[in-house]
Amino acid sequence: MARMALKDRREELIAAAMRVVTREGVARTTTRSIVREADMTLGAFPYCFDSREDLLEEVITRVTDGFVLASRQACAGETQLRPAIDKSLHAFWEGVQASPVEQLAGSSWPTTRCGRRAWRSRRAASTGTTWTSTRSS
Repeated sequence: MARMALKDRREELIAAAMRVVTREGVARTTTRSIVREADMTLGAFPYCFDSREDLLEEVITRVTDGFVLASRQACAGETQLRPAIDKSLHAFWEGVQASPVEQLAGSSWPTTRCGRRAWRSRRAASTGTTWTSTRSS
């Protein structure tokens, strides 16, 4: 394996994870399958990410950020609610049609344990809410 900057290695793992998630789904994506796809050794992984969940959270964030950006751009400058919603949903649907497997991978994220944890932490950060549980998620 050639020497690679940490940023480049992270980007390669993210790209590999996206390919594996698209092909296998979030629940079946393992750290080993990701590093194999990236043509890296398993030992390189902890230098880039703390856990599989951290990597998958970055993957799903990028997928969702892409859909959000497209929706926002589509309705930018619109002053009426109904046309803004129509344009935003149309842009979102175009993204789904262009990459349905990516969308399906993203939609399975909240059903995983790390997805629920990530959703809770994002929700808490945006609303100031704290979550407590008597059992592990």
